[in-house]
Amino acid sequence: MAKLLTNQIQYPCKIEVGSGGNPQPGYVHVDVDETMPHLEAVCKMGKEALPFPENCAIELLSNHSIEHCSWLDVEFVVRDWFRVLQPGGRVFLRTPDLDFICRTLLEGKTTREAALDESNMVRIFGDCGPAEWANIKLFAGQDYPGNFHMFCLNMDMATRLFTRCGFKKISRLNIQPVFSPGELQIEAFKP
Repeated sequence: MAKLLTNQIQYPCKIEVGSGGNPQPGYVHVDVDETMPHLEAVCKMGKEALPFPENCAIELLSNHSIEHCSWLDVEFVVRDWFRVLQPGGRVFLRTPDLDFICRTLLEGKTTREAALDESNMVRIFGDCGPAEWANIKLFAGQDYPGNFHMFCLNMDMATRLFTRCGFKKISRLNIQPVFSPGELQIEAFKP
C-alpha cells in the first residue's frame, strides 16, 4: 500500500519516483523498496497511486524507473504523474531508448554497461557481444527482485503516451552526464 513515511513534506515539492540507491538531491524520494536511502514515500509504481495530493508538485523526476512497471500499467503511471503535477509542472524522464538499442545491435556494437551484468553474460553465454548487450539494455541485470525491465520506449511511443495523458510540449533532451549510455531523455509539461 502506497504511504508517506513522513509528514514533513512541504508543498509544492519536487518528486523523484524510483529513487533507488541513488536519490537525487532536492526531491521527495519515492521507491517500492522501503530500505532505500532518504525515502519519504513508498509506492508500487503501476499498481498504486502516488501518496500525494493533486497539483502538489512542480517537477517529477524518473531516472530509469518507468521501464520497471508493466507496459499494461504505464498509462496509469503517467496519468498519476499528471495528477500530482501543478499546472505548468514538468516531468523529466530517463529510460532506455528502444531505437538506440535496435540500431546499436544491428550495427554490431555495444556500450559499457554494469560490470556485474557484463560478467554474468560472459559466465552464462561465454560472451557479452551485441546480442547479450541488447538483453542487458532491454531486460536489466535481473540480479535482485526489482531489477527487471518490463518494456522499452522510443520517442514516438513516449510522445503518444504523454499526449494521451494530457501533457503538452513534449521534447527530447540530451543532458550530460547520462545515467546509462544511449538513454532516452524526455521532458513534458502539464498545461
